[in-house]
Formats: sequence, C-alpha cells, structure tokens
Amino acid sequence: MKIMLVDNDPVYINLMTEVLRLHSFSIVTAPNGEAALEMLRKEPVDLVISDISMPKMNGINLYKNIRTDE
Repeated sequence: MKIMLVDNDPVYINLMTEVLRLHSFSIVTAPNGEAALEMLRKEPVDLVISDISMPKMNGINLYKNIRTDE
C-alpha cells in the first residue's frame, strides 16, 4: 500500500514515515496541499494522510480538490 503524508512539519513527516515503513508501507511526502495535488496527478496513492493547517493549500481544500479532480 502506498501512503502520501502531507504536512509542513518535517519532524512529523519523518516520524510518521519511520513508523509506517516499519509496517511495510511505501511512503511519499508533500510539504503542502498544492505540492500534494501535483504529485497525485503523476503518482496515484492508496491513502492520503494530511494536516489541516498548512501554507499554500490547507488540508480541507486538498480534500475537496482530490474529490473533484478527475
């Protein structure tokens, strides 16, 4: 399973990446919602775990864009 972690806090991203890789998940990361959308258009994932409060595009707007983007 491939999981995308979206958060502007590198400490959180590193911690979650280590924990999830211990359980054999493949991880991709993005620093904000805008970057996450760009990456998702190129590389689909099975699950997105996102922070709500981020610069450029917050987690709620990311969710809305994922749901409406073909």
